[in-house]
Amino acid sequence: MDHKEKIPCTVYIMTLNAGPDFCRCLESVKDYGEILVTDGNSTDGTQDMAREYGAKVIKQSDSDEPNIPITDFAAVQNRCLQEAKFDWIFQLDMDESMTPEINEEIRQIVTQPTQYWGYYVPKKIVYKGRIIKYYNGSEGLEMKFCNRTSGAVMKRSPHHRLEFDTQKYPVSSLKNSYLAYFTIPPYNEGKNYPKRFLDMEIKEVRKQNLTQFIYWTLIIRSLKTLKKIWKIFVLYARHGFKETFPPEIEFARVQYSLLIILGSLRERIFGNYIP
Repeated sequence: MDHKEKIPCTVYIMTLNAGPDFCRCLESVKDYGEILVTDGNSTDGTQDMAREYGAKVIKQSDSDEPNIPITDFAAVQNRCLQEAKFDWIFQLDMDESMTPEINEEIRQIVTQPTQYWGYYVPKKIVYKGRIIKYYNGSEGLEMKFCNRTSGAVMKRSPHHRLEFDTQKYPVSSLKNSYLAYFTIPPYNEGKNYPKRFLDMEIKEVRKQNLTQFIYWTLIIRSLKTLKKIWKIFVLYARHGFKETFPPEIEFARVQYSLLIILGSLRERIFGNYIP
């Protein structure tokens, strides 16, 4: 049997009580030279599972308190960029996985001379065992694979993004996709709404003065929310329901936008908001 050398690239994964499906993610990256797991002191065995696959586990914060959610994604990711063993680094979420095709493409890039320093990466969304081809939201490619010698750093939270001088260090896109496994988001279940994400959004809105709040949050965000609703109807009119999400998932994104608007408005008027 042909045993290939490990791919000289670090894959880092941010975790918090990743659950039993985490092994799917770990199994997909077992051929990489380093698996770096940064964990929020999980109590469900996430760290033990990671170590079984040879991962290096580091803490997301200096606290020993169990089950700490990330409040600054950019800071945690920058720590991973610094801790990584290899200069080539790929960021993967705990509910995602690689495919043999993208692994081989990455192997070719990191073991041969290349003119590029970062790559936008396409993804395929998997929902209940089927590929979702058509959906509203973040259809754009994401920069998830880069060489840190470009000076790449993660900036801003919660809408963090990888940045470096792309004029000096050119970028490209991978041909193959990774898989993102989608489950019904908690905010579609009322009482389980992910308050921490709403907290981060509200925190950003707090920085706005009154004029900015009226324009960006009340007017612009409201118009974007109306646009989302219109796009949902267009989506199902064009593509039907076979290769799309169930409507309740698409409308959950509208619910999220409305909660930000109403929560921010309530906080401005009454000093608090209800998630």
